[in-house]
Amino acid sequence: MAAEARHRRYWEEFYERSADRVPAEPSGFARWVGALEEPPGPLVDIGTGTGRDALWFARQGFRTFGCDYSYAAIEYAAAHAADEGLAAQFAQVDVYDEAQLSLYAKQLCDEEHPTVLYARFFVHALEEDGRDNLWRMCAETLNERGGQLYTEFRIQPTHHEFGEHYRLFVRPEAVVVELEAAGFGISYSEEAHGLAVHKREDPLVARIVARLRAC
Repeated sequence: MAAEARHRRYWEEFYERSADRVPAEPSGFARWVGALEEPPGPLVDIGTGTGRDALWFARQGFRTFGCDYSYAAIEYAAAHAADEGLAAQFAQVDVYDEAQLSLYAKQLCDEEHPTVLYARFFVHALEEDGRDNLWRMCAETLNERGGQLYTEFRIQPTHHEFGEHYRLFVRPEAVVVELEAAGFGISYSEEAHGLAVHKREDPLVARIVARLRAC
């Protein structure tokens, strides 16, 4: 079985049986980004999972879009958005499928003109080709439209409350190089403990904010 298929199977099974175990409250990173950006956005949560952060952004008045390659996650998030009557839309998008990812970026550009791209705890869940596709999609989405990309990711192993799964830890400096190669300039970068504490977890994480450079 290809690596991408194994990753997807893990997350489909996880969200089918354990979505309710994921905290419903927003992450610290979402609150941090929410203090820096103003609604209505629009805002795109890439790798949205259960939609906990996307739903919170929608409650704050952001026109919110979430995408994930797990059908179970998208169904869960969309059901909660519908129950609350929130302005949040969710789509199944596979970051390893370049054509589908590019089409999603085009649809966002044509219809919504996103100003905020948000990816929390997604970078460390991707293989290198997945990251390359992600940066390309972000560049296509923000091209000539301004806005910023916000990402937070783990950079070393740690205890995990939800069990072990695939993670590829990449140094922030390497991510900066990849973003710059994709046409971005870095406007903020930090790495620290205390940014993503959950129960017994206090991982070392990086936060990077990037803006597409003018052509």
